[in-house]
Amino acid sequence: MLTFKLSTQVQWFFFRSDPAAIFKEREERIRESHADEIKTYQAKIRQLTERAKVVAQEHQEELDIERKRRVKELQEQSEDHKITVETIRRDYMVLVDRIKELKDLESDAAIEARDSSK
Repeated sequence: MLTFKLSTQVQWFFFRSDPAAIFKEREERIRESHADEIKTYQAKIRQLTERAKVVAQEHQEELDIERKRRVKELQEQSEDHKITVETIRRDYMVLVDRIKELKDLESDAAIEARDSSK
């Protein structure tokens, strides 16, 4: 017949009077482990949330700077276009006046030619 000599820990584990207590201890260790993991993940989530807020703030600031730059650029272009339109308008009016003068000269020349032929 074979006999085994069990260590005291093994004896204590197998021959304990209350197996429910063993499982309660295991359950408690697992709960503690899970609680630690949950705390760790919550801390990581808080860090990521804070970082996301910082990144969002930086991005919003960059957008605001870009928007201001574009508004300024558009205002400058608008001013340039106004100046160009005014220049074109003045040049057009000068040309219209010149055409009127030429038509008047042509009309005067036609009248003088008719009068001199009589």
